[in-house]
Amino acid sequence: MNEIINWDDMNFSTKYKICSSLGARENARYSQEIKGEVFLEDSTGNNKKLIGRLTGNKLLLGEGANDGWDAYSIFDNEQHTLDLGNAIYDFQNQDWNQQLNEKYNDNLIDPNVLFIASIEILPEYQGHKIGTKFIKDFVTNFVQGCAIVAICKEPFYIQTNFDKELISDEFTEKMKYDAMDDDYEKITYKLLSYFIKIGFNYFPEINEQFVFMCPAIVNKKFSKIEFDL
Repeated sequence: MNEIINWDDMNFSTKYKICSSLGARENARYSQEIKGEVFLEDSTGNNKKLIGRLTGNKLLLGEGANDGWDAYSIFDNEQHTLDLGNAIYDFQNQDWNQQLNEKYNDNLIDPNVLFIASIEILPEYQGHKIGTKFIKDFVTNFVQGCAIVAICKEPFYIQTNFDKELISDEFTEKMKYDAMDDDYEKITYKLLSYFIKIGFNYFPEINEQFVFMCPAIVNKKFSKIEFDL
C-alpha cells in the first residue's frame, strides 16, 4: 500500500468511454463495452496520473428485443458475457433464470444487465478503498434500466491466464501481475469475501462463477460506500 501524502489536496476523477458506430453493427450494438479510468490529480485538476482501469458491459436486452434480436444473440458477443447469460437467463423462455428471480423476490423487472468484466488498481494504491468507490461510481453511472449487476468472482489475472510476455502497455506492466499470488483457492476466496462485504450476493446453487446485485432492492452495504476520498 502506498502512503499518500497530503490526502486532502488530492482528487480522484473518473472517465468512461463507450464506442459505437453509425454503420451496421447487428447484435453487437446491444452489447456496449464501457472502458473506465480513475486518475489521481491535484486540487487544480492537473498532474493527472492513471491509477486504475475498469472494463464493463451494458447488455441492452430491451432495446435489442425491440429491434428483433433475442437475448442469446446479445449475450453471445463475447465468451464472458455468454457465460453470464447462461448463468442468469433462460434462453428458451426468453426470461430471467427463475431461481435467480426468486432469490430477489421477483424484482428482476428491468430488461438490461450491467456487468463488470475487470477492475485494476495499481498495487501502490490498493488498500485505500479506491476500487470499491470505482465500482460504485461505475454502477451509479450505468445501472439505469438494469435488473441485475454482475461481477466475475475470479481474479482478473487468473481468469485471463495472464502471461507477462503479452504485456502491451505501461499500465499493465505497473500492475506486476507476474508477482501476484497464484494460489487460486486463496485469492478467489478473498475476492469473494470482498464482493459480499460491499453488497454483492453469491448463489453457488445457481452459479459459482459470478456474484450479483439487484438494483431494485435496497442494499444497505452498497449504500454505505461513500465518495469521501
